[in-house]
Amino acid sequence: MYFTMFRNVWGGCLGGCSIRYLFSRRGRATFLLVTTLLFAGIAVNWGSITRTALYQGRISNVANIYDRLGAWLYAFRAFSEHPLTGLGPDRIKQYIKKAQEAGDDLRVMDVPATWHPHNTIIAQLAENGLLVVVPLCLMIWYFIGEVRACIRLARSPADVEFGLYAVAVAFAILAPGLTDRAYEWAKLNNLMYVVFALVAAHGVKLRKLARLELAERPRHVVLKELAAPAHQTGSTKSAGVRPAFLNPLLVRAEGHQPEPALSPRDRSSR
Repeated sequence: MYFTMFRNVWGGCLGGCSIRYLFSRRGRATFLLVTTLLFAGIAVNWGSITRTALYQGRISNVANIYDRLGAWLYAFRAFSEHPLTGLGPDRIKQYIKKAQEAGDDLRVMDVPATWHPHNTIIAQLAENGLLVVVPLCLMIWYFIGEVRACIRLARSPADVEFGLYAVAVAFAILAPGLTDRAYEWAKLNNLMYVVFALVAAHGVKLRKLARLELAERPRHVVLKELAAPAHQTGSTKSAGVRPAFLNPLLVRAEGHQPEPALSPRDRSSR
Protein backbone atom coordinates (compact mmCIF):
# COMPACT_ATOMS: atom_id res chain seq x y z
CA MET A 1 0.00 0.00 0.00
CA TYR A 2 2.71 2.47 0.96
CA PHE A 3 4.69 1.51 -2.15
CA THR A 4 1.75 2.63 -4.30
CA MET A 5 0.75 5.61 -2.16
CA PHE A 6 4.21 7.19 -2.14
CA ARG A 7 5.32 6.04 -5.60
CA ASN A 8 5.95 9.62 -6.72
CA VAL A 9 8.15 10.26 -3.66
CA TRP A 10 10.49 7.31 -4.14
CA GLY A 11 10.32 7.91 -7.88
CA GLY A 12 11.51 11.47 -7.31
CA CYS A 13 14.32 10.26 -5.06
CA LEU A 14 15.39 7.72 -7.69
CA GLY A 15 15.31 10.37 -10.40
CA GLY A 16 17.22 12.83 -8.23
CA CYS A 17 19.97 10.33 -7.49
CA SER A 18 20.18 9.51 -11.20
CA ILE A 19 20.54 13.13 -12.31
CA ARG A 20 23.94 13.55 -10.66
CA TYR A 21 25.38 10.94 -13.02
CA LEU A 22 24.56 13.08 -16.06
CA PHE A 23 27.28 15.66 -15.33
CA SER A 24 30.23 13.50 -16.41
CA ARG A 25 31.03 11.28 -19.38
CA ARG A 26 31.59 8.19 -17.26
CA GLY A 27 28.44 8.90 -15.27
CA ARG A 28 26.36 9.18 -18.45
CA ALA A 29 27.73 5.86 -19.67
CA THR A 30 26.86 4.24 -16.33
CA PHE A 31 23.39 5.78 -16.43
CA LEU A 32 22.73 4.45 -19.94
CA LEU A 33 24.00 0.99 -18.98
CA VAL A 34 21.82 0.76 -15.87
CA THR A 35 18.79 2.10 -17.77
CA THR A 36 19.29 -0.46 -20.53
CA LEU A 37 19.56 -3.31 -18.02
CA LEU A 38 16.45 -2.04 -16.20
CA PHE A 39 14.34 -1.95 -19.36
CA ALA A 40 15.68 -5.36 -20.37
CA GLY A 41 14.59 -6.76 -17.01
CA ILE A 42 11.14 -5.20 -17.41
CA ALA A 43 10.80 -6.66 -20.91
CA VAL A 44 11.73 -10.15 -19.70
CA ASN A 45 9.24 -10.04 -16.81
CA TRP A 46 6.52 -8.08 -18.62
CA GLY A 47 4.04 -10.94 -18.45
CA SER A 48 4.31 -11.13 -14.67
CA ILE A 49 4.17 -7.35 -14.30
CA THR A 50 0.89 -7.07 -16.22
CA ARG A 51 -0.79 -9.47 -13.78
CA THR A 52 0.04 -7.40 -10.68
CA ALA A 53 -2.57 -5.27 -8.92
CA LEU A 54 -0.37 -2.18 -9.32
CA TYR A 55 -0.34 -2.50 -13.09
CA GLN A 56 -4.02 -3.38 -13.47
CA GLY A 57 -5.29 -0.86 -10.94
CA ARG A 58 -2.99 2.11 -11.55
CA ILE A 59 -0.59 1.91 -14.47
CA SER A 60 -2.96 0.57 -17.13
CA ASN A 61 -5.99 2.43 -15.77
CA VAL A 62 -6.20 5.33 -18.23
CA ALA A 63 -9.19 6.74 -16.36
CA ASN A 64 -6.70 8.03 -13.77
CA ILE A 65 -5.11 10.10 -16.52
CA TYR A 66 -8.32 11.40 -18.06
CA ASP A 67 -9.85 12.51 -14.76
CA ARG A 68 -6.72 14.55 -13.95
CA LEU A 69 -6.75 16.10 -17.41
CA GLY A 70 -10.34 17.11 -16.73
CA ALA A 71 -9.20 18.80 -13.53
CA TRP A 72 -6.53 20.58 -15.59
CA LEU A 73 -9.31 22.07 -17.73
CA TYR A 74 -10.97 23.51 -14.63
CA ALA A 75 -7.63 24.80 -13.35
CA PHE A 76 -6.74 26.54 -16.62
CA ARG A 77 -10.20 28.09 -16.80
CA ALA A 78 -9.85 29.35 -13.22
CA PHE A 79 -6.46 30.79 -14.13
CA SER A 80 -7.92 32.58 -17.15
CA GLU A 81 -10.56 34.14 -14.89
CA HIS A 82 -8.04 35.31 -12.25
CA PRO A 83 -4.58 35.33 -13.89
CA LEU A 84 -2.78 37.50 -11.33
CA THR A 85 -4.09 36.48 -7.92
CA GLY A 86 -5.84 33.18 -8.65
CA LEU A 87 -8.80 31.78 -6.75
CA GLY A 88 -7.04 31.77 -3.40
CA PRO A 89 -5.13 29.13 -1.43
CA ASP A 90 -6.74 25.68 -1.47
CA ARG A 91 -9.76 26.86 -3.48
CA ILE A 92 -9.45 24.73 -6.61
CA LYS A 93 -11.20 21.79 -4.91
CA GLN A 94 -14.27 23.89 -4.10
CA TYR A 95 -14.17 25.43 -7.58
CA ILE A 96 -14.33 22.03 -9.29
CA LYS A 97 -16.96 20.68 -6.90
CA LYS A 98 -19.29 23.67 -7.29
CA ALA A 99 -18.92 23.64 -11.07
CA GLN A 100 -19.84 19.95 -11.25
CA GLU A 101 -22.81 20.43 -8.92
CA ALA A 102 -24.03 23.29 -11.13
CA GLY A 103 -23.93 21.06 -14.21
CA ASP A 104 -20.77 22.61 -15.66
CA ASP A 105 -19.08 19.26 -16.15
CA LEU A 106 -15.79 19.36 -18.07
CA ARG A 107 -14.70 15.89 -19.14
CA VAL A 108 -11.90 14.24 -21.10
CA MET A 109 -12.85 11.06 -22.98
CA ASP A 110 -16.18 11.17 -21.10
CA VAL A 111 -14.42 10.63 -17.74
CA PRO A 112 -15.50 13.01 -14.92
CA ALA A 113 -12.78 15.29 -13.59
CA THR A 114 -11.16 14.53 -10.26
CA TRP A 115 -11.13 17.04 -7.41
CA HIS A 116 -7.52 18.26 -7.88
CA PRO A 117 -5.18 18.75 -10.88
CA HIS A 118 -2.48 16.66 -9.14
CA ASN A 119 0.18 19.03 -10.48
CA THR A 120 1.86 21.67 -8.34
CA ILE A 121 2.49 24.29 -11.02
CA ILE A 122 -0.99 24.04 -12.57
CA ALA A 123 -2.67 24.07 -9.16
CA GLN A 124 -0.61 27.11 -8.13
CA LEU A 125 -1.58 28.95 -11.30
CA ALA A 126 -5.25 28.36 -10.51
CA GLU A 127 -5.06 29.13 -6.78
CA ASN A 128 -2.37 31.83 -6.50
CA GLY A 129 -1.86 33.12 -10.03
CA LEU A 130 1.24 34.65 -11.54
CA LEU A 131 2.08 36.60 -8.38
CA VAL A 132 3.23 33.34 -6.75
CA VAL A 133 4.16 31.10 -9.68
CA VAL A 134 6.55 33.56 -11.34
CA PRO A 135 8.66 34.12 -8.16
CA LEU A 136 8.67 30.35 -7.57
CA CYS A 137 10.01 29.68 -11.07
CA LEU A 138 12.58 32.47 -10.69
CA MET A 139 13.74 30.94 -7.42
CA ILE A 140 14.20 27.55 -9.09
CA TRP A 141 16.12 29.20 -11.94
CA TYR A 142 18.32 31.04 -9.42
CA PHE A 143 18.97 27.75 -7.63
CA ILE A 144 20.13 26.13 -10.88
CA GLY A 145 22.49 29.06 -11.44
CA GLU A 146 23.88 28.72 -7.92
CA VAL A 147 24.55 25.02 -8.44
CA ARG A 148 26.40 25.79 -11.67
CA ALA A 149 28.43 28.41 -9.80
CA CYS A 150 29.33 25.89 -7.08
CA ILE A 151 30.61 23.48 -9.73
CA ARG A 152 32.42 26.17 -11.73
CA LEU A 153 34.11 27.77 -8.70
CA ALA A 154 34.81 24.47 -6.96
CA ARG A 155 38.01 24.42 -4.93
CA SER A 156 37.82 20.70 -4.18
CA PRO A 157 35.90 17.63 -5.37
CA ALA A 158 33.71 18.02 -2.29
CA ASP A 159 32.36 21.31 -3.67
CA VAL A 160 31.39 19.57 -6.90
CA GLU A 161 29.70 16.74 -5.01
CA PHE A 162 27.83 19.28 -2.89
CA GLY A 163 26.34 20.88 -5.98
CA LEU A 164 25.41 17.58 -7.59
CA TYR A 165 23.78 16.19 -4.46
CA ALA A 166 21.89 19.47 -4.01
CA VAL A 167 20.41 19.02 -7.48
CA ALA A 168 19.48 15.43 -6.62
CA VAL A 169 17.77 16.43 -3.37
CA ALA A 170 15.90 19.35 -4.94
CA PHE A 171 14.69 17.17 -7.81
CA ALA A 172 13.58 14.47 -5.39
CA ILE A 173 11.53 17.06 -3.49
CA LEU A 174 10.12 18.94 -6.48
CA ALA A 175 9.41 16.01 -8.82
CA PRO A 176 6.45 14.59 -6.85
CA GLY A 177 4.75 17.96 -7.20
CA LEU A 178 4.59 17.52 -10.96
CA THR A 179 2.49 14.35 -10.65
CA ASP A 180 0.68 14.88 -7.36
CA ARG A 181 -0.56 17.57 -4.97
CA ALA A 182 2.80 17.59 -3.19
CA TYR A 183 2.76 21.35 -2.66
CA GLU A 184 0.35 20.70 0.19
CA TRP A 185 3.08 18.77 2.02
CA ALA A 186 4.46 21.73 3.95
CA LYS A 187 7.37 19.91 5.61
CA LEU A 188 8.63 18.56 2.29
CA ASN A 189 8.61 21.98 0.65
CA ASN A 190 10.26 23.66 3.63
CA LEU A 191 13.11 21.17 3.22
CA MET A 192 13.45 22.26 -0.42
CA TYR A 193 13.82 25.89 0.65
CA VAL A 194 16.48 24.86 3.18
CA VAL A 195 18.43 23.14 0.39
CA PHE A 196 18.14 26.28 -1.75
CA ALA A 197 19.46 28.43 1.12
CA LEU A 198 22.42 26.11 1.76
CA VAL A 199 23.43 26.17 -1.90
CA ALA A 200 23.15 29.97 -2.03
CA ALA A 201 25.29 30.35 1.10
CA HIS A 202 27.89 27.94 -0.29
CA GLY A 203 27.96 29.86 -3.57
CA VAL A 204 28.56 33.14 -1.73
CA LYS A 205 31.50 31.57 0.12
CA LEU A 206 33.07 30.24 -3.08
CA ARG A 207 32.69 33.61 -4.82
CA LYS A 208 34.35 35.36 -1.90
CA LEU A 209 37.28 32.93 -1.95
CA ALA A 210 37.65 33.33 -5.71
CA ARG A 211 37.74 37.14 -5.39
CA LEU A 212 40.35 36.95 -2.64
CA GLU A 213 42.53 34.57 -4.63
CA LEU A 214 42.28 36.72 -7.74
CA ALA A 215 43.10 39.89 -5.79
CA GLU A 216 46.25 38.31 -4.36
CA ARG A 217 47.73 37.57 -7.78
CA PRO A 218 50.05 40.23 -9.26
CA ARG A 219 48.32 42.36 -11.85
CA HIS A 220 50.98 41.80 -14.53
CA VAL A 221 50.57 38.01 -14.16
CA VAL A 222 46.83 38.26 -14.73
CA LEU A 223 47.31 40.48 -17.80
CA LYS A 224 49.96 38.12 -19.16
CA GLU A 225 47.70 35.09 -18.81
CA LEU A 226 44.83 36.94 -20.44
CA ALA A 227 47.01 37.90 -23.40
CA ALA A 228 48.67 34.48 -23.75
CA PRO A 229 47.51 32.04 -26.46
CA ALA A 230 44.92 29.45 -25.52
CA HIS A 231 47.37 26.52 -25.55
CA GLN A 232 49.57 28.29 -22.97
CA THR A 233 46.76 29.01 -20.51
CA GLY A 234 45.35 25.49 -20.72
CA SER A 235 41.96 26.61 -22.01
CA THR A 236 40.22 27.18 -25.30
CA LYS A 237 37.22 29.36 -25.99
CA SER A 238 35.88 26.84 -28.44
CA ALA A 239 35.88 24.14 -25.76
CA GLY A 240 34.16 26.44 -23.28
CA VAL A 241 36.84 25.89 -20.60
CA ARG A 242 37.61 28.71 -18.20
CA PRO A 243 41.15 30.15 -18.07
CA ALA A 244 43.47 28.33 -15.71
CA PHE A 245 44.04 31.26 -13.39
CA LEU A 246 40.29 31.56 -12.77
CA ASN A 247 39.89 27.90 -11.83
CA PRO A 248 41.85 26.77 -8.75
CA LEU A 249 41.23 23.09 -9.55
CA LEU A 250 42.71 23.51 -13.02
CA VAL A 251 45.69 25.40 -11.63
CA ARG A 252 46.55 22.59 -9.21
CA ALA A 253 45.77 19.80 -11.67
CA GLU A 254 47.97 21.15 -14.46
CA GLY A 255 50.77 22.33 -12.20
CA HIS A 256 50.40 26.07 -12.88
CA GLN A 257 52.14 28.13 -10.25
CA PRO A 258 51.73 31.87 -9.73
CA GLU A 259 54.72 33.84 -10.94
CA PRO A 260 56.43 35.87 -8.23
CA ALA A 261 56.17 39.62 -8.34
CA LEU A 262 59.09 41.27 -10.14
CA SER A 263 61.29 43.78 -8.36
CA PRO A 264 61.98 47.20 -9.97
CA ARG A 265 65.51 46.02 -10.89
CA ASP A 266 64.18 42.95 -12.69
CA ARG A 267 61.63 45.04 -14.56
CA SER A 268 64.33 47.48 -15.75
CA SER A 269 66.49 44.58 -16.95
CA ARG A 270 63.60 43.33 -19.09
